[in-house]
Amino acid sequence: MSSDLREADIRPDELMAEQARRFQADVDWLNTQRDRFVDVDCPACDGWRREHAWRKYDMDWMRCTDCMTTYLAPRPAPDLMAEYDSASQNYEYWNRVIFPASEEARRAKIFRPRAERLAENIG
Repeated sequence: MSSDLREADIRPDELMAEQARRFQADVDWLNTQRDRFVDVDCPACDGWRREHAWRKYDMDWMRCTDCMTTYLAPRPAPDLMAEYDSASQNYEYWNRVIFPASEEARRAKIFRPRAERLAENIG
């Protein structure tokens, strides 16, 4: 990537406060659906032995003591995740506002340099 890429180029500062508000609204909604969370074993090795790793957004992250994978448990059931994905205020805001506002910067500072490196390596 271009060395002059700044995070604000692809995540404009003036838009990120609203994004944070929408993300928190999504998390708050998800936490009201705790009765639809399911307990799971390790998604990497199916191990059932685990230890608590941390708590974030009022959700518990576990670490498998067999393979050391960290994962959310209990976690939203698949139908709840599908509902979350389709109704997320955060995702909608990224798609409608942030991605269009940063499209040219992403093309110029991320995609173009990658394409140029690829062309150099295969040429």
